Amino acid sequence: MIVNNNTHALIESTIEDEDDCICVINKNTEFYNAIKTADDYVRYHGKDYYIFIDFWETVTGKRRVSIKCANAACSNESDDYDLHGGHIVFAKPSREIQVGEKCCIVPLCPKCNHPENKKAMYFRSTMEVPEIIWGRV
Repeated sequence: MIVNNNTHALIESTIEDEDDCICVINKNTEFYNAIKTADDYVRYHGKDYYIFIDFWETVTGKRRVSIKCANAACSNESDDYDLHGGHIVFAKPSREIQVGEKCCIVPLCPKCNHPENKKAMYFRSTMEVPEIIWGRV
């Protein structure tokens, strides 16, 4: 279901198979922030998720407090931040994500998940992550 109101158009991501939307990404795999993913949400088993770290926790069964930022080169030494569920892709993006393209949700600190961060990142460890398909109103 896609939600649209007069003041704010939300973008809904979809899932190919709700019972098997997990990918295993190997340590040192290169990834990038997807472009223009703000205001996204995903429906998973009948629940809408607007906070993607919550979605990541639900799908993987892991807790954000037990892990660090997925970026191996993360220089954010602060223990004060809460991880985000970052939308990532595996090839350097040259444009915003397009309808029908896949991306994954990974735990990232606010610095690594920032739209200005266009650098290549590499997975700190092998990790299970949910895969979603970009949609649009």
